[in-house]
Amino acid sequence: PRDEVHGMLVFGMLDSQRRAIHAFENGMFDLRRVDVQVELRDGSTITHEAGVYVWSQEETKLVPPEERRWSPSDLMQSEWFLANIALARAEEEQL
Repeated sequence: PRDEVHGMLVFGMLDSQRRAIHAFENGMFDLRRVDVQVELRDGSTITHEAGVYVWSQEETKLVPPEERRWSPSDLMQSEWFLANIALARAEEEQL
């Protein structure tokens, strides 16, 4: 309950995007609902419900942070992400 994670909160995802992320994360991580504190540009904070993926495997299978840091920009340039963006655009065009 007192763990802290700095990250990105994403709004407005399509169902297809949620399914793709769940398929990608499922097996190594468990999806949990949590209340997160979000700091706004003006310095104030709000509480928002969010889904987070929590590692569900042995700690020995984790890559130490000093060996590999995760980057949103790396993810956003990956083939997996770009394919899912194309899928989401096609889905939006059908709406």
